Amino acid sequence: MKESGMKAKLMLALSAILLIFVIISCDTSTTYRPQIPVGLVGEYTFGGHTVVITGTGAGTVNGDTALFSVDGSTLTVTMDGQTITVQFAVTGNMVSFSAVAGPAGDLLTVFTAFASAESIERRPIGTAPAPPVIPETLVGNWVLVNDVPGEASAGTLIFVIESDGSGTVRNSVTLVNDPAEWSVTGNQITLTIDYRPAFDLILSCMYTWAINAAGHLVLSNAVPADAPSEALVGFVAFSPFERTDDVPPGIDDFEWTSTIPSQYTGIWEATELVEGRRVFAIRANGSGYVYRSTIPGFGTASYQFSAGSAGSSDKLLLTITDVGRVMFDISINNDQLILSSPVTDGITSADDIALGAYALFSPLNRTSPDVALPFDYSAFTWHPAIPETHTGTWNFPGFSIPGIIDLPPIPNLYTINADGTGTAFVAGEVNAPVPAFFALSTDNEHLLLTIPLFGGRILFEVSNPVDGTLVLTNAIADAGGELMYIGYGFLSPLDRD
Repeated sequence: MKESGMKAKLMLALSAILLIFVIISCDTSTTYRPQIPVGLVGEYTFGGHTVVITGTGAGTVNGDTALFSVDGSTLTVTMDGQTITVQFAVTGNMVSFSAVAGPAGDLLTVFTAFASAESIERRPIGTAPAPPVIPETLVGNWVLVNDVPGEASAGTLIFVIESDGSGTVRNSVTLVNDPAEWSVTGNQITLTIDYRPAFDLILSCMYTWAINAAGHLVLSNAVPADAPSEALVGFVAFSPFERTDDVPPGIDDFEWTSTIPSQYTGIWEATELVEGRRVFAIRANGSGYVYRSTIPGFGTASYQFSAGSAGSSDKLLLTITDVGRVMFDISINNDQLILSSPVTDGITSADDIALGAYALFSPLNRTSPDVALPFDYSAFTWHPAIPETHTGTWNFPGFSIPGIIDLPPIPNLYTINADGTGTAFVAGEVNAPVPAFFALSTDNEHLLLTIPLFGGRILFEVSNPVDGTLVLTNAIADAGGELMYIGYGFLSPLDRD
């Protein structure tokens, strides 16, 4: 009897435990739920930015780890100590973002760009975005209908828009056509230029677009993705644009020769921007030099020529090793060299973007048809011993233009001995004077500096010292020396101890 009672109690206890387990299992309040609604989980790409949001709230923003949480229609994002909030709305596989709030930084930049879009496609994590589809009415080459004073004349190519979203856009600063990406949602078109190869920068701007009764493209209501992208707002003022079937030929569409006609050879100085600045030195065999702002001074370059035909201009192709190449329309007017319509290969470096800007120095005056001086070191005769006027320890006192440039003082920049030995201060990891050799031309107008640590040489025009001051200008670095000697051309005038 007791055994039967104990079994009954045991069964009752087991039943109670089972009942509790069933109740707990059926309690929906303890069922696991992800932190992020299913309609928000996915991968998003817009304006060069990519955001990944998982169901657990983990994710990435442009590849960097981020955390996401949701409260109603508010998305909170935290990354690298920054936190922002964003309002969102889900419609099918499209998500719109708005009311971005938080401190300035990468997060604010990304989600401000997202908020500029009408909506963004949510796709499964790990899948690539669908290729952009551009309406046929937008595909083509678009040129200015009207002159834009101070910018470009009617007929100038401004946009190329391809059906896959690729294309180009005219850079009004460097005058070349930069690679661009286009995307369209309804009556909104977004232009994105990836400058990361040169500046680690992406510019993006959304416009309202329309085709008017004349068949012209009209842009309005520009919405830049961030402060730097405000540079793209100005294209609204260029409207309207006319489609053309004319495709400007590229560099490789021409036949080139290294023989340069005599009317284009010589030393050419700027009349615009920096009047009197030597810009080009062009020899008949295509060799020569070009002004490099990064030296600053002349660096080696090569030139090629393509003769124009009826209705087309002569072309000059400038190539700078390890930088790139740029093609110009060239002509002579009133004995001045005229450069226009620069074309480059694309964006690979900051220098490459700037290649087209050489046209801004036009027109140029020829100072001499002879390029032998002052660019060939062998053309000089040198002092067997450097005069006392140029020997000693020379210090750079520093130079500053507020908000533009700030060069600190450099004591013992050069030590020049009578026998041509000495030292030159090298910054960076070395941060100390290193052995150097100097030579002074017998006309006392050119100083040659060789730093064995670098290889190559740099030649300065030098003013005779007055009151213990040495002025070095118009630096020229030879092949192999351009990059290593960057900066020395800025360091003048010098004071002697």
